[in-house]
Amino acid sequence: MRASLEVQLISELATKPLEPLLEALDQTCVVMRCHFEKKDLDAYFAENAKFHQMIIDFAQNRILLEVLA
Repeated sequence: MRASLEVQLISELATKPLEPLLEALDQTCVVMRCHFEKKDLDAYFAENAKFHQMIIDFAQNRILLEVLA
């Protein structure tokens, strides 16, 4: 089920300008890398969850937000 929802998410994102999302995701990747290098896995995985939630939020699809959040 999640795979089907992720396909829908990609379809939603394909209709939007992605530059703001990509910039935010790049910032999050920098933070994740820092946490990983410090071996702070709790912080790394918290940031990783934030990364994925940003993608879901950006799609602005109410059903996807409820199911995947």
